[in-house]
Amino acid sequence: MPNEALVMAGAELLLSMVEARLARNGDGTDPASGEKTHQELDKVEQQVARMQQAAGPDENTHREIQLLNDRI
Repeated sequence: MPNEALVMAGAELLLSMVEARLARNGDGTDPASGEKTHQELDKVEQQVARMQQAAGPDENTHREIQLLNDRI
């Protein structure tokens, strides 16, 4: 479904941005950055949870959702 693909792409993009920030600022010395990262991860996790609930029988979608969950 096109809508699922867009939501999946959005979650993937947000997660990639969080991972990039963690790679740059991985020392954890900036509490504001850590809080923002946590909030963004929460948003991605909520999106993935909604995708899981709405996912149909497509095995590819289920695999992609599981990969996103593993990264979170």
